[in-house]
Amino acid sequence: MIIWGLLSLLLFAVAYGTPIGDQDEDIQVQENFQAERMYGKWFDIAIGTTCKWMKNYKDKFSMGTLVLGPGPSADQISTTSTRLRQGDCTQVSGEYQKTSTPGKYTYYNPRSQAEAGTSHTSGALVVSQLFTALGFQSPQTEWHVSIQSYVFRTNYEEYAVILMKKKSSFGPSTTLKLYGRSPELREDLIESFHQLALEMGIPEDSIFILANRGECVPQETENAPQRARRAVLPQEEGSAAGPLPTYIGNKEDSCRLSRDSGPCSGMLSRFFYNSSSMACETFLYGGCLGNGNNFYSEKECLQACRTEAACRLPVVPGPCQALVTRWAFDAAQGKCITFSYGGCKGNGNQFYSEKECKEYCGAPQLAVKIVIRGDRNTGKTTLWHRLQGKKFIEEYIPTQEIQVTSIHWNYKTTDDIVKVEVWDVVDKGKCKKRGDGLKLENDPQEAESEMALDAEFLDVYKNCNGVVMMFDITKQWTFNYILRELPKVPTHVPVCVLGNYRDMGEHRVILPGDVRDLIDNLNRPPGSSYFRYAESSMKNSFGLKYLHKFFNIPFLQLQVRQGCCPVVLGVWDRLDLFPL
Repeated sequence: MIIWGLLSLLLFAVAYGTPIGDQDEDIQVQENFQAERMYGKWFDIAIGTTCKWMKNYKDKFSMGTLVLGPGPSADQISTTSTRLRQGDCTQVSGEYQKTSTPGKYTYYNPRSQAEAGTSHTSGALVVSQLFTALGFQSPQTEWHVSIQSYVFRTNYEEYAVILMKKKSSFGPSTTLKLYGRSPELREDLIESFHQLALEMGIPEDSIFILANRGECVPQETENAPQRARRAVLPQEEGSAAGPLPTYIGNKEDSCRLSRDSGPCSGMLSRFFYNSSSMACETFLYGGCLGNGNNFYSEKECLQACRTEAACRLPVVPGPCQALVTRWAFDAAQGKCITFSYGGCKGNGNQFYSEKECKEYCGAPQLAVKIVIRGDRNTGKTTLWHRLQGKKFIEEYIPTQEIQVTSIHWNYKTTDDIVKVEVWDVVDKGKCKKRGDGLKLENDPQEAESEMALDAEFLDVYKNCNGVVMMFDITKQWTFNYILRELPKVPTHVPVCVLGNYRDMGEHRVILPGDVRDLIDNLNRPPGSSYFRYAESSMKNSFGLKYLHKFFNIPFLQLQVRQGCCPVVLGVWDRLDLFPL
Protein backbone atom coordinates (compact mmCIF):
# COMPACT_ATOMS: atom_id res chain seq x y z
CA MET A 1 0.00 0.00 0.00
CA ILE A 2 1.32 3.45 -0.99
CA ILE A 3 0.91 5.17 2.34
CA TRP A 4 3.24 2.73 4.03
CA GLY A 5 6.01 4.18 1.90
CA LEU A 6 5.95 7.18 4.21
CA LEU A 7 7.34 5.13 7.05
CA SER A 8 10.49 4.35 5.13
CA LEU A 9 11.02 8.09 4.63
CA LEU A 10 10.64 8.65 8.33
CA LEU A 11 13.08 5.91 9.17
CA PHE A 12 15.53 7.54 6.79
CA ALA A 13 15.27 10.82 8.71
CA VAL A 14 15.50 9.14 12.09
CA ALA A 15 18.59 7.21 11.00
CA TYR A 16 20.39 10.51 10.56
CA GLY A 17 19.53 11.39 14.15
CA THR A 18 17.34 14.39 13.31
CA PRO A 19 13.56 14.62 13.56
CA ILE A 20 11.85 15.01 10.24
CA GLY A 21 10.49 18.41 11.28
CA ASP A 22 14.05 19.82 11.21
CA GLN A 23 15.15 18.37 7.87
CA ASP A 24 13.23 20.28 5.22
CA GLU A 25 15.33 19.07 2.34
CA ASP A 26 14.63 15.42 3.21
CA ILE A 27 10.86 15.82 2.92
CA GLN A 28 9.66 14.43 -0.37
CA VAL A 29 6.31 15.28 -1.90
CA GLN A 30 4.23 12.81 -3.85
CA GLU A 31 6.28 11.50 -6.76
CA ASN A 32 5.19 12.89 -10.14
CA PHE A 33 2.67 15.09 -8.40
CA GLN A 34 -0.19 16.28 -10.62
CA ALA A 35 -2.05 19.22 -9.12
CA GLU A 36 -5.02 18.87 -11.48
CA ARG A 37 -5.77 15.39 -10.14
CA MET A 38 -6.12 16.90 -6.65
CA TYR A 39 -8.98 19.10 -7.82
CA GLY A 40 -12.41 18.37 -6.44
CA LYS A 41 -13.86 17.73 -2.99
CA TRP A 42 -11.92 16.32 -0.02
CA PHE A 43 -13.15 15.47 3.48
CA ASP A 44 -11.13 16.09 6.66
CA ILE A 45 -10.58 12.68 8.25
CA ALA A 46 -7.83 12.87 10.87
CA ILE A 47 -5.22 15.22 12.33
CA GLY A 48 -1.94 14.75 14.16
CA THR A 49 -0.21 17.88 15.45
CA THR A 50 2.40 19.25 17.81
CA CYS A 51 0.41 22.48 18.03
CA LYS A 52 -0.67 22.81 21.67
CA TRP A 53 -3.64 24.98 20.77
CA MET A 54 -5.14 22.33 18.51
CA LYS A 55 -4.50 19.66 21.11
CA ASN A 56 -6.32 21.68 23.76
CA TYR A 57 -9.39 22.10 21.55
CA LYS A 58 -9.37 18.83 19.64
CA ASP A 59 -12.82 17.88 20.94
CA LYS A 60 -14.23 21.02 19.30
CA PHE A 61 -13.16 20.06 15.78
CA SER A 62 -15.50 18.29 13.37
CA MET A 63 -15.22 17.07 9.80
CA GLY A 64 -15.39 19.67 7.06
CA THR A 65 -14.79 19.70 3.32
CA LEU A 66 -12.16 21.26 1.08
CA VAL A 67 -12.75 21.85 -2.63
CA LEU A 68 -9.67 22.48 -4.79
CA GLY A 69 -9.70 23.84 -8.33
CA PRO A 70 -7.76 25.96 -10.82
CA GLY A 71 -7.03 29.52 -9.77
CA PRO A 72 -7.39 32.82 -11.66
CA SER A 73 -3.84 32.42 -12.98
CA ALA A 74 -1.64 29.48 -13.86
CA ASP A 75 0.43 29.84 -10.68
CA GLN A 76 -2.59 29.77 -8.37
CA ILE A 77 -5.13 27.28 -7.14
CA SER A 78 -8.58 28.07 -5.77
CA THR A 79 -9.81 26.65 -2.48
CA THR A 80 -13.17 26.53 -0.74
CA SER A 81 -13.33 25.33 2.86
CA THR A 82 -16.75 24.49 4.32
CA ARG A 83 -17.27 23.56 7.96
CA LEU A 84 -19.26 24.21 11.08
CA ARG A 85 -17.87 27.20 12.93
CA GLN A 86 -19.51 28.17 16.22
CA GLY A 87 -22.61 26.23 15.19
CA ASP A 88 -22.96 28.00 11.82
CA CYS A 89 -22.15 26.42 8.47
CA THR A 90 -19.70 28.81 6.85
CA GLN A 91 -17.67 28.76 3.67
CA VAL A 92 -14.35 30.51 3.04
CA SER A 93 -12.90 30.80 -0.46
CA GLY A 94 -9.50 32.00 -1.66
CA GLU A 95 -6.64 31.63 -4.15
CA TYR A 96 -3.11 30.51 -3.21
CA GLN A 97 0.26 30.45 -4.97
CA LYS A 98 2.03 27.37 -6.23
CA THR A 99 5.80 27.02 -5.86
CA SER A 100 8.48 25.71 -8.17
CA THR A 101 8.15 22.29 -6.55
CA PRO A 102 4.85 20.64 -7.48
CA GLY A 103 2.97 19.71 -4.33
CA LYS A 104 4.85 22.17 -2.09
CA TYR A 105 3.34 25.43 -0.82
CA THR A 106 5.27 27.96 1.21
CA TYR A 107 4.78 31.28 2.94
CA TYR A 108 7.20 33.67 4.61
CA ASN A 109 6.75 37.28 5.74
CA PRO A 110 9.40 38.82 8.03
CA ARG A 111 7.98 42.38 8.00
CA SER A 112 6.30 44.20 10.85
CA GLN A 113 2.68 45.23 10.48
CA ALA A 114 3.66 48.87 9.98
CA GLU A 115 5.93 47.88 7.10
CA ALA A 116 3.35 45.59 5.60
CA GLY A 117 0.57 48.15 5.55
CA THR A 118 -3.02 47.08 5.54
CA SER A 119 -3.03 44.64 2.63
CA HIS A 120 -0.96 41.76 1.29
CA THR A 121 0.34 41.73 -2.24
CA SER A 122 -0.76 38.76 -4.27
CA GLY A 123 2.73 37.29 -3.98
CA ALA A 124 2.53 37.28 -0.22
CA LEU A 125 -0.51 35.00 -0.20
CA VAL A 126 1.65 31.91 -0.43
CA VAL A 127 -0.24 29.98 2.23
CA SER A 128 -1.22 26.40 1.70
CA GLN A 129 -4.92 25.91 1.08
CA LEU A 130 -4.78 23.17 3.65
CA PHE A 131 -3.61 25.65 6.29
CA THR A 132 -6.98 27.41 6.25
CA ALA A 133 -8.89 24.15 6.06
CA LEU A 134 -7.13 22.91 9.17
CA GLY A 135 -8.61 25.79 11.13
CA PHE A 136 -5.41 27.76 11.83
CA GLN A 137 -5.34 31.53 11.72
CA SER A 138 -4.21 33.35 8.62
CA PRO A 139 -0.55 34.34 9.18
CA GLN A 140 -0.16 37.87 10.50
CA THR A 141 2.64 40.11 9.34
CA GLU A 142 4.01 40.86 12.77
CA TRP A 143 4.48 37.18 13.60
CA HIS A 144 7.44 36.48 11.26
CA VAL A 145 5.60 33.40 10.04
CA SER A 146 7.19 30.76 7.83
CA ILE A 147 4.98 27.95 6.55
CA GLN A 148 5.83 24.99 4.36
CA SER A 149 3.12 22.59 3.26
CA TYR A 150 3.64 19.33 1.40
CA VAL A 151 1.27 16.98 -0.38
CA PHE A 152 3.10 14.09 1.21
CA ARG A 153 1.31 11.13 -0.35
CA THR A 154 -1.88 10.67 -2.35
CA ASN A 155 -3.45 8.28 -4.82
CA TYR A 156 -5.79 11.11 -5.92
CA GLU A 157 -8.88 8.90 -5.93
CA GLU A 158 -9.07 7.89 -2.28
CA TYR A 159 -6.78 9.67 0.18
CA ALA A 160 -4.22 12.44 0.58
CA VAL A 161 -1.72 13.03 3.39
CA ILE A 162 -0.56 16.61 3.90
CA LEU A 163 2.36 17.72 6.05
CA MET A 164 2.51 21.29 7.31
CA LYS A 165 5.49 22.84 9.06
CA LYS A 166 5.13 26.23 10.63
CA LYS A 167 7.63 28.55 12.28
CA SER A 168 6.54 31.74 14.02
CA SER A 169 7.23 33.83 17.09
CA PHE A 170 5.28 31.17 18.98
CA GLY A 171 7.80 28.52 17.93
CA PRO A 172 7.66 25.68 15.41
CA SER A 173 4.81 23.23 14.97
CA THR A 174 4.19 20.25 12.73
CA THR A 175 0.77 19.09 11.61
CA LEU A 176 -0.12 16.01 9.61
CA LYS A 177 -3.55 15.83 8.00
CA LEU A 178 -5.42 12.93 6.39
CA TYR A 179 -8.00 13.72 3.70
CA GLY A 180 -10.42 11.40 1.94
CA ARG A 181 -12.54 11.63 -1.17
CA SER A 182 -15.41 10.32 0.96
CA PRO A 183 -16.15 10.87 4.67
CA GLU A 184 -15.29 7.23 5.39
CA LEU A 185 -11.81 5.79 4.82
CA ARG A 186 -10.53 2.25 5.17
CA GLU A 187 -9.39 1.37 8.67
CA ASP A 188 -5.94 0.32 7.45
CA LEU A 189 -5.38 3.80 5.96
CA ILE A 190 -6.36 5.45 9.22
CA GLU A 191 -4.16 3.07 11.21
CA SER A 192 -1.22 3.75 8.87
CA PHE A 193 -1.75 7.49 9.28
CA HIS A 194 -1.81 7.06 13.08
CA GLN A 195 1.46 5.12 13.02
CA LEU A 196 3.02 7.69 10.72
CA ALA A 197 2.13 10.54 13.08
CA LEU A 198 3.65 8.66 16.03
CA GLU A 199 6.86 8.06 14.09
CA MET A 200 7.03 11.79 13.38
CA GLY A 201 7.12 12.48 17.12
CA ILE A 202 3.50 13.62 17.43
CA PRO A 203 2.13 12.59 20.85
CA GLU A 204 -0.59 9.95 21.03
CA ASP A 205 -3.05 12.40 22.63
CA SER A 206 -2.53 14.85 19.76
CA ILE A 207 -3.69 12.43 17.06
CA PHE A 208 -7.44 12.40 16.56
CA ILE A 209 -10.15 11.49 14.09
CA LEU A 210 -12.60 14.27 13.30
CA ALA A 211 -16.23 13.69 14.23
CA ASN A 212 -18.52 13.29 11.24
CA ARG A 213 -21.58 15.43 12.00
CA GLY A 214 -22.76 15.45 8.43
CA GLU A 215 -21.95 17.74 5.55
CA CYS A 216 -23.36 21.20 6.19
CA VAL A 217 -24.77 23.60 3.61
CA PRO A 218 -23.73 27.24 4.05
CA GLN A 219 -26.15 30.10 3.62
CA GLU A 220 -23.63 32.40 2.07
CA THR A 221 -19.99 32.47 1.02
CA GLU A 222 -17.42 34.92 2.29
CA ASN A 223 -14.11 35.55 0.57
CA ALA A 224 -10.89 34.61 2.23
CA PRO A 225 -9.45 37.72 3.87
CA GLN A 226 -7.05 39.74 1.77
CA ARG A 227 -6.25 42.28 4.49
CA ALA A 228 -4.13 41.86 7.56
CA ARG A 229 -5.15 42.97 11.03
CA ARG A 230 -3.53 42.80 14.39
CA ALA A 231 -4.12 39.39 15.95
CA VAL A 232 -5.17 39.41 19.58
CA LEU A 233 -3.84 36.06 20.68
CA PRO A 234 -3.02 34.33 23.94
CA GLN A 235 0.36 32.74 24.42
CA GLU A 236 -0.71 29.84 22.24
CA GLU A 237 -1.53 29.63 18.58
CA GLY A 238 -5.11 30.48 17.68
CA SER A 239 -7.55 29.72 14.94
CA ALA A 240 -9.85 31.72 12.78
CA ALA A 241 -11.78 28.69 11.60
CA GLY A 242 -11.63 26.17 14.43
CA PRO A 243 -14.97 25.55 16.12
CA LEU A 244 -14.32 27.27 19.43
CA PRO A 245 -17.38 28.05 21.51
CA THR A 246 -18.80 31.54 21.19
CA TYR A 247 -19.77 33.71 24.10
CA ILE A 248 -23.18 32.92 25.58
CA GLY A 249 -24.65 35.37 28.03
CA ASN A 250 -27.43 37.79 28.82
CA LYS A 251 -27.94 40.01 25.76
CA GLU A 252 -29.01 43.01 27.81
CA ASP A 253 -25.73 42.92 29.72
CA SER A 254 -23.77 42.19 26.53
CA CYS A 255 -24.87 45.46 24.96
CA ARG A 256 -22.89 47.34 27.61
CA LEU A 257 -19.67 45.43 26.93
CA SER A 258 -16.80 46.80 24.88
CA ARG A 259 -16.23 45.25 21.48
CA ASP A 260 -14.10 42.10 21.62
CA SER A 261 -12.56 40.60 18.49
CA GLY A 262 -11.64 37.41 20.35
CA PRO A 263 -8.30 35.57 20.31
CA CYS A 264 -8.61 34.15 16.80
CA SER A 265 -7.50 35.82 13.62
CA GLY A 266 -10.36 35.70 11.18
CA MET A 267 -11.71 38.86 9.61
CA LEU A 268 -15.48 38.59 9.87
CA SER A 269 -17.37 41.87 9.59
CA ARG A 270 -19.70 42.22 12.58
CA PHE A 271 -21.53 44.95 14.49
CA PHE A 272 -21.25 45.95 18.14
CA TYR A 273 -23.33 48.39 20.16
CA ASN A 274 -21.46 51.50 21.27
CA SER A 275 -23.31 52.59 24.40
CA SER A 276 -21.58 55.99 24.33
CA SER A 277 -22.73 56.97 20.85
CA MET A 278 -25.87 54.80 21.13
CA ALA A 279 -25.06 53.46 17.66
CA CYS A 280 -24.15 50.09 16.17
CA GLU A 281 -20.69 50.16 14.62
CA THR A 282 -18.68 47.69 12.57
CA PHE A 283 -15.63 45.77 13.75
CA LEU A 284 -13.60 42.75 12.64
CA TYR A 285 -14.37 39.59 14.61
CA GLY A 286 -11.71 36.90 14.82
CA GLY A 287 -14.17 34.03 14.64
CA CYS A 288 -14.11 32.59 18.17
CA LEU A 289 -14.82 33.54 21.77
CA GLY A 290 -15.17 37.32 22.21
CA ASN A 291 -18.36 38.40 23.96
CA GLY A 292 -22.07 38.79 23.32
CA ASN A 293 -21.81 42.34 21.94
CA ASN A 294 -21.43 40.82 18.49
CA PHE A 295 -24.11 40.93 15.80
CA TYR A 296 -24.35 39.86 12.17
CA SER A 297 -26.22 42.98 11.05
CA GLU A 298 -26.88 46.54 12.12
CA LYS A 299 -30.58 45.72 12.33
CA GLU A 300 -30.03 42.81 14.72
CA CYS A 301 -27.71 44.97 16.83
CA LEU A 302 -30.11 47.92 17.07
CA GLN A 303 -33.13 45.79 17.85
CA ALA A 304 -31.26 43.98 20.62
CA CYS A 305 -29.55 46.94 22.28
CA ARG A 306 -31.28 50.19 21.43
CA THR A 307 -33.05 51.93 24.32
CA GLU A 308 -35.73 54.62 24.46
CA ALA A 309 -32.93 57.18 24.85
CA ALA A 310 -32.34 56.77 21.10
CA CYS A 311 -35.57 58.67 20.50
CA ARG A 312 -33.86 61.84 21.72
CA LEU A 313 -30.97 61.55 19.25
CA PRO A 314 -30.84 63.66 16.08
CA VAL A 315 -31.79 62.15 12.73
CA VAL A 316 -28.46 61.22 11.08
CA PRO A 317 -28.44 60.10 7.40
CA GLY A 318 -24.74 59.17 7.55
CA PRO A 319 -22.05 59.82 4.91
CA CYS A 320 -22.66 56.77 2.71
CA GLN A 321 -24.85 56.75 -0.39
CA ALA A 322 -27.01 53.61 -0.07
CA LEU A 323 -30.07 55.84 0.47
CA VAL A 324 -32.51 53.37 1.98
CA THR A 325 -35.73 54.48 3.64
CA ARG A 326 -35.74 54.38 7.44
CA TRP A 327 -37.96 55.76 10.16
CA ALA A 328 -36.79 58.07 12.95
CA PHE A 329 -38.41 59.96 15.79
CA ASP A 330 -38.42 63.73 15.30
CA ALA A 331 -38.51 65.16 18.82
CA ALA A 332 -39.41 68.62 17.54
CA GLN A 333 -42.53 67.34 15.78
CA GLY A 334 -43.18 64.65 18.37
CA LYS A 335 -43.78 61.95 15.78
CA CYS A 336 -42.09 59.29 13.64
CA ILE A 337 -40.93 60.42 10.20
CA THR A 338 -39.17 58.82 7.22
CA PHE A 339 -35.67 59.77 6.08
CA SER A 340 -33.03 58.50 3.65
CA TYR A 341 -30.28 56.57 5.44
CA GLY A 342 -26.95 56.32 3.66
CA GLY A 343 -26.18 52.90 5.10
CA CYS A 344 -23.33 53.67 7.50
CA LYS A 345 -22.38 55.74 10.56
CA GLY A 346 -25.90 56.50 11.70
CA ASN A 347 -27.16 56.24 15.27
CA GLY A 348 -29.81 54.43 17.23
CA ASN A 349 -32.58 56.75 16.07
CA GLN A 350 -33.33 54.71 12.98
CA PHE A 351 -36.10 52.15 12.72
CA TYR A 352 -37.12 49.67 10.08
CA SER A 353 -40.84 50.39 10.19
CA GLU A 354 -43.23 53.00 11.51
CA LYS A 355 -44.57 50.43 13.93
CA GLU A 356 -41.12 49.81 15.42
CA CYS A 357 -40.51 53.56 15.75
CA LYS A 358 -43.79 54.07 17.54
CA GLU A 359 -43.13 51.16 19.88
CA TYR A 360 -39.93 52.84 21.06
CA CYS A 361 -40.78 56.50 20.79
CA GLY A 362 -44.47 57.05 20.14
CA ALA A 363 -46.65 58.46 22.88
CA PRO A 364 -48.86 55.72 24.34
CA GLN A 365 -52.48 56.07 23.34
CA LEU A 366 -53.82 54.29 26.42
CA ALA A 367 -52.69 53.54 29.96
CA VAL A 368 -53.42 50.29 31.80
CA LYS A 369 -52.75 49.55 35.46
CA ILE A 370 -51.67 46.01 36.36
CA VAL A 371 -51.25 44.94 40.00
CA ILE A 372 -48.99 42.03 41.04
CA ARG A 373 -49.97 40.39 44.31
CA GLY A 374 -48.82 37.37 46.25
CA ASP A 375 -47.26 36.23 49.49
CA ARG A 376 -43.59 36.77 50.25
CA ASN A 377 -40.95 34.96 48.22
CA THR A 378 -43.27 34.06 45.35
CA GLY A 379 -41.35 35.99 42.68
CA LYS A 380 -43.46 39.16 42.46
CA THR A 381 -40.49 41.52 42.33
CA THR A 382 -38.62 39.27 39.93
CA LEU A 383 -41.63 39.35 37.60
CA TRP A 384 -41.72 43.13 37.99
CA HIS A 385 -38.08 43.24 36.86
CA ARG A 386 -38.62 40.70 34.07
CA LEU A 387 -41.43 42.75 32.57
CA GLN A 388 -38.92 45.60 32.29
CA GLY A 389 -36.52 43.33 30.42
CA LYS A 390 -34.09 42.97 33.31
CA LYS A 391 -32.14 39.84 34.14
CA PHE A 392 -32.99 37.20 36.71
CA ILE A 393 -31.47 37.61 40.19
CA GLU A 394 -31.20 34.45 42.27
CA GLU A 395 -30.91 36.18 45.64
CA TYR A 396 -34.15 36.86 47.52
CA ILE A 397 -34.34 40.48 48.68
CA PRO A 398 -37.60 41.38 50.45
CA THR A 399 -39.37 44.40 48.97
CA GLN A 400 -39.98 47.05 51.63
CA GLU A 401 -42.89 48.90 50.02
CA ILE A 402 -44.96 49.19 46.85
CA GLN A 403 -42.92 49.98 43.75
CA VAL A 404 -44.29 51.07 40.39
CA THR A 405 -42.83 51.09 36.89
CA SER A 406 -44.15 51.77 33.39
CA ILE A 407 -43.54 49.67 30.31
CA HIS A 408 -44.75 50.07 26.75
CA TRP A 409 -46.83 47.22 25.38
CA ASN A 410 -48.08 46.87 21.83
CA TYR A 411 -51.51 45.50 20.91
CA LYS A 412 -50.54 43.70 17.73
CA THR A 413 -53.94 43.65 16.02
CA THR A 414 -54.21 47.44 15.77
CA ASP A 415 -50.61 48.50 16.62
CA ASP A 416 -51.90 50.52 19.56
CA ILE A 417 -49.12 51.48 21.97
CA VAL A 418 -50.19 51.04 25.57
CA LYS A 419 -48.52 52.34 28.68
CA VAL A 420 -48.71 49.53 31.22
CA GLU A 421 -48.24 50.72 34.79
CA VAL A 422 -47.06 47.71 36.79
CA TRP A 423 -47.43 47.71 40.59
CA ASP A 424 -45.33 45.37 42.73
CA VAL A 425 -47.55 45.29 45.81
CA VAL A 426 -46.34 44.76 49.37
CA ASP A 427 -49.10 43.81 51.82
CA LYS A 428 -47.40 45.22 54.89
CA GLY A 429 -44.32 47.33 54.38
CA LYS A 430 -41.48 47.99 56.73
CA CYS A 431 -41.73 51.41 58.35
CA LYS A 432 -38.79 53.75 57.93
CA LYS A 433 -37.21 55.55 60.85
CA ARG A 434 -36.47 59.25 60.57
CA GLY A 435 -34.53 61.23 63.14
CA ASP A 436 -33.94 64.98 63.40
CA GLY A 437 -30.22 64.55 63.94
CA LEU A 438 -27.54 62.10 64.98
CA LYS A 439 -28.72 59.50 67.44
CA LEU A 440 -26.49 59.42 70.48
CA GLU A 441 -25.67 56.16 72.20
CA ASN A 442 -28.23 55.28 74.93
CA ASP A 443 -30.45 58.14 73.78
CA PRO A 444 -33.94 57.09 74.96
CA GLN A 445 -35.72 59.29 72.38
CA GLU A 446 -37.11 57.17 69.55
CA ALA A 447 -36.85 58.29 65.95
CA GLU A 448 -40.04 59.27 64.20
CA SER A 449 -41.53 56.55 61.97
CA GLU A 450 -42.47 57.11 58.34
CA MET A 451 -45.51 55.28 57.01
CA ALA A 452 -44.59 52.56 54.50
CA LEU A 453 -46.35 52.58 51.15
CA ASP A 454 -48.18 49.24 51.24
CA ALA A 455 -51.55 47.61 50.65
CA GLU A 456 -52.70 48.63 54.13
CA PHE A 457 -52.08 52.27 53.28
CA LEU A 458 -53.39 52.32 49.69
CA ASP A 459 -56.34 50.81 47.89
CA VAL A 460 -54.26 49.07 45.23
CA TYR A 461 -57.34 48.01 43.27
CA LYS A 462 -58.44 51.60 42.63
CA ASN A 463 -58.36 52.27 38.86
CA CYS A 464 -56.91 48.80 38.41
CA ASN A 465 -57.36 47.14 35.01
CA GLY A 466 -55.82 43.73 35.71
CA VAL A 467 -54.37 41.63 38.53
CA VAL A 468 -51.63 39.00 38.53
CA MET A 469 -51.92 36.71 41.57
CA MET A 470 -48.68 34.79 42.13
CA PHE A 471 -47.99 31.73 44.22
CA ASP A 472 -45.24 29.14 44.53
CA ILE A 473 -46.36 25.74 43.24
CA THR A 474 -44.03 24.09 45.79
CA LYS A 475 -45.43 25.87 48.88
CA GLN A 476 -48.99 25.37 50.11
CA TRP A 477 -49.02 28.52 52.25
CA THR A 478 -48.47 30.73 49.20
CA PHE A 479 -51.54 29.15 47.59
CA ASN A 480 -53.52 29.78 50.76
CA TYR A 481 -52.80 33.48 50.21
CA ILE A 482 -54.54 33.21 46.82
CA LEU A 483 -57.53 31.55 48.48
CA ARG A 484 -57.86 34.52 50.84
CA GLU A 485 -57.15 37.32 48.39
CA LEU A 486 -58.99 36.34 45.20
CA PRO A 487 -62.49 37.07 46.55
CA LYS A 488 -61.37 40.63 47.36
CA VAL A 489 -60.61 41.50 43.73
CA PRO A 490 -63.36 43.67 42.17
CA THR A 491 -65.50 41.56 39.87
CA HIS A 492 -64.91 43.78 36.83
CA VAL A 493 -61.12 43.28 37.00
CA PRO A 494 -59.62 40.35 35.02
CA VAL A 495 -57.20 38.15 36.97
CA CYS A 496 -54.31 35.93 35.91
CA VAL A 497 -53.44 33.39 38.60
CA LEU A 498 -49.74 32.64 38.03
CA GLY A 499 -48.14 29.50 39.46
CA ASN A 500 -44.44 30.33 39.70
CA TYR A 501 -41.34 28.11 40.11
CA ARG A 502 -42.38 25.79 37.30
CA ASP A 503 -38.71 24.89 36.92
CA MET A 504 -39.02 23.08 40.28
CA GLY A 505 -41.97 20.99 39.16
CA GLU A 506 -40.60 17.84 40.78
CA HIS A 507 -41.35 19.44 44.17
CA ARG A 508 -44.84 20.57 43.20
CA VAL A 509 -47.57 20.43 45.85
CA ILE A 510 -50.19 22.52 44.02
CA LEU A 511 -51.60 20.93 40.86
CA PRO A 512 -53.21 22.86 37.98
CA GLY A 513 -56.47 21.12 38.82
CA ASP A 514 -56.38 22.61 42.31
CA VAL A 515 -56.27 26.11 40.83
CA ARG A 516 -59.04 25.46 38.34
CA ASP A 517 -61.23 24.04 41.10
CA LEU A 518 -60.64 27.23 43.07
CA ILE A 519 -61.62 29.42 40.12
CA ASP A 520 -64.71 27.35 39.32
CA ASN A 521 -65.94 27.57 42.92
CA LEU A 522 -65.55 31.31 43.45
CA ASN A 523 -69.23 31.89 42.62
CA ARG A 524 -68.58 35.27 41.02
CA PRO A 525 -71.75 37.04 39.84
CA PRO A 526 -72.80 36.95 36.17
CA GLY A 527 -70.91 39.46 34.05
CA SER A 528 -67.75 39.19 36.13
CA SER A 529 -64.46 39.52 34.32
CA TYR A 530 -62.14 36.78 33.20
CA PHE A 531 -60.00 34.52 35.37
CA ARG A 532 -57.04 32.75 33.79
CA TYR A 533 -54.42 30.33 35.07
CA ALA A 534 -50.85 30.07 33.82
CA GLU A 535 -47.53 28.80 35.12
CA SER A 536 -44.17 30.49 34.96
CA SER A 537 -40.50 30.32 35.78
CA MET A 538 -38.79 33.64 36.36
CA LYS A 539 -35.46 31.86 36.09
CA ASN A 540 -35.87 31.05 32.40
CA SER A 541 -38.67 33.54 31.52
CA PHE A 542 -41.17 30.77 30.86
CA GLY A 543 -44.72 32.09 30.84
CA LEU A 544 -43.95 35.74 30.09
CA LYS A 545 -45.40 35.52 26.58
CA TYR A 546 -48.68 34.23 28.05
CA LEU A 547 -48.71 37.11 30.49
CA HIS A 548 -48.31 39.60 27.65
CA LYS A 549 -51.23 37.87 25.96
CA PHE A 550 -53.26 38.32 29.15
CA PHE A 551 -52.75 42.09 28.79
CA ASN A 552 -55.11 41.90 25.80
CA ILE A 553 -58.05 41.49 28.17
CA PRO A 554 -57.72 44.68 30.28
CA PHE A 555 -56.74 46.61 27.15
CA LEU A 556 -59.84 45.53 25.23
CA GLN A 557 -62.06 46.16 28.24
CA LEU A 558 -60.68 49.68 28.40
CA GLN A 559 -61.28 50.13 24.68
CA VAL A 560 -64.90 49.07 25.06
CA ARG A 561 -65.48 51.53 27.89
CA GLN A 562 -63.99 54.35 25.80
CA GLY A 563 -65.98 53.48 22.68
CA CYS A 564 -64.20 50.73 20.83
CA CYS A 565 -63.54 50.39 17.15
CA PRO A 566 -65.04 47.49 15.10
CA VAL A 567 -61.81 45.48 15.16
CA VAL A 568 -61.97 45.36 18.96
CA LEU A 569 -65.52 44.05 18.86
CA GLY A 570 -64.37 41.43 16.39
CA VAL A 571 -61.81 39.95 18.75
CA TRP A 572 -63.61 40.44 22.05
CA ASP A 573 -65.61 37.23 21.77
CA ARG A 574 -62.52 35.25 20.83
CA LEU A 575 -60.49 35.96 23.95
CA ASP A 576 -61.20 32.53 25.39
CA LEU A 577 -59.54 30.97 22.35
CA PHE A 578 -56.18 31.91 23.90
CA PRO A 579 -55.90 29.58 26.89
CA LEU A 580 -53.08 30.25 29.26
